[in-house]
Amino acid sequence: MKNNKSETPSRQNLQLWVKIDSDSLYYATINPLEENTLQGHRLPFSDQGKPLEEAVKKCVHNNPELLQEYDRTYIVVDTPNFTFVPEELEKEEKNRRPYYDFCFPGHHDVVVENRLPRNHIYLLFGLDPNLHAFLGRTFPGATLLHPLSTLAEFLYTHSLDREEAKAYLNLREKRIDILLFKQGRLLFGNSFDATTPEEISDYALSVGKQAGLDRQEDLLYLVGEIGKNAAIREKLHPYIRSVLPLPYIPQILRLGRETMTAPFELIVLPLCGL
Repeated sequence: MKNNKSETPSRQNLQLWVKIDSDSLYYATINPLEENTLQGHRLPFSDQGKPLEEAVKKCVHNNPELLQEYDRTYIVVDTPNFTFVPEELEKEEKNRRPYYDFCFPGHHDVVVENRLPRNHIYLLFGLDPNLHAFLGRTFPGATLLHPLSTLAEFLYTHSLDREEAKAYLNLREKRIDILLFKQGRLLFGNSFDATTPEEISDYALSVGKQAGLDRQEDLLYLVGEIGKNAAIREKLHPYIRSVLPLPYIPQILRLGRETMTAPFELIVLPLCGL
């Protein structure tokens, strides 16, 4: 009886975290109330070139764990179609949609809105209608998020501890995310296709130059795939004095050892408040 009682709350509090990329799906089950409970799985799509909705559907139906009931489900979908709208600019929901329409004229996307309360902005991103419908049927009540939403809300707090501007470079397998903050304001957030140290450093330097960062005083932090850190730091150090790894985050590491290989934009969920 003692064991049964301990297992029941654990199952009741179990959450499902999903990250959908163009070529793979990563999912993790976790009880955020207990340490070392994150169990992650990366599933490459076997049918490259097919519509994303078909690849996701096949992947989900081939992995029954994804179809179980969970206390909460978060789905982070990586899509290049997104835009930011400052809260101070448009407070009415009906007035924010035209900003997305202006950025992507003629689109047929279902527009999903993430409110980022720490940054006082909204992020609007578009999903293919078939994919959106499948996710709604299969994961009713799930929270749909964009990768930059979780990153922006998590990194906002870290950006406040000094007056210098801070740039964050999130390294992924085939893409990078760059976010710039200064004195509590998100100045820039975007994602780019980049794999080599040369491509990554070129994007970082170009964004920094356009934003007017001081290469001697301002700070650049590397997050994400730590295996790339050394090569990127070597490329950037001649141009940027302070290229640093993001400081140790004990709350994330308590989730389990698999956080070392899980998508950074996914594992910050408990700390981003969304």
